[in-house]
Amino acid sequence: MNADEIRAARHQLGLSQVALADALGLSPLNGRRAISRWEDGTVPVSGPAALAIRYMLKYGPL
Repeated sequence: MNADEIRAARHQLGLSQVALADALGLSPLNGRRAISRWEDGTVPVSGPAALAIRYMLKYGPL
């Protein structure tokens, strides 16, 4: 998933960066930072996180 896909997925799920971090099992502060970096393209999203986000798009937030 690229930066635009991550941002679009989060918006489609209706989640804030903190809520997405929580759904992925990340700490609120570090998770929000990671998602922010994914969304601005600074850091690529990890494979497991991308898989979990795709799952949430299909079946709803965890």
